Formats: sequence, C-alpha cells, structure tokens
Amino acid sequence: MILLATSIYLVAKSSGSTRLFGVLSAAIWVVGLIAVWRVTSRHVVELRTDGFVDRSSLAGAGFVPWSATRRIAVESYAGQRLVAVHLDPTVSLGESRWRSRYRGLSRRFVPGEVWISEAVLPIDAARFAELMRAARAQTEGATRNEV
Repeated sequence: MILLATSIYLVAKSSGSTRLFGVLSAAIWVVGLIAVWRVTSRHVVELRTDGFVDRSSLAGAGFVPWSATRRIAVESYAGQRLVAVHLDPTVSLGESRWRSRYRGLSRRFVPGEVWISEAVLPIDAARFAELMRAARAQTEGATRNEV
C-alpha cells in the first residue's frame, strides 16, 4: 500500500517521464490488488448438489460432476496430505490440453486425477474427504462402495 501511495504521489507532484512512471506503477499495483482480491475472495473447493468445483491451484479441475467420481481418498505425497479424487476413466472433464497433460504427468507420482492439498482446506483432509463422500452419497440417494 505504501508503494501505491508513492505512485499516486509521483503522479500528483511530478511531470514528464516521472509522472508516466507513477501512472504505470499505480496501474500495476491496482491490477495486482484486484487480482489478489479475486483469488482470495473465492472458495477453493465448492461442494454442490451436482458435483464439486476445484479451484485449489492453477491446474484445478474446475467443475467435476459426482457421476464422474469413482473414489475419494486421502493420499500422502512428499509429506503432504492430499484429497485424491479418482475419476471414471470413460468420463472427460472437457479441460484444456495443458491441464490434462499436467494431470497425466502428476498421475505418475500421486494416485488419482484430482488432488486438493490439505494446506488450502479449512479442515483436515480426512474430514474433508468424508464431507465429499457424504455430499456425493446424498446426491445419489445411496452410498457407493469405495474400493
């Protein structure tokens, strides 16, 4: 915020190239603050009646319908606990090519197709996985056997 105030001061008190620098730096700071606000003001994972929305990373899956999920488990990788959602292999999420390539590469190290880090969740991974299973079962009307 101090840097933004400095940029505004340069715009108000300077002329020429210094003023242009102040305008550009103020614009960069405003865009940056808006981007941070948009990222932090949204829920990372949203459970809905028809599925869930994963925004936990740049490679987040986006919307995943419950009908596409096969298994929800807690896995560990490099000392970090993850909620791993295994998907039905016949279902396509309609995602971009770079996301599907990233997911294919990551599948070599961590089981599952959608991973949600415990670090971004408000509760521990095991409890969140249980919430996801309950939401899926409630939508289906009956629980499925987890393998």
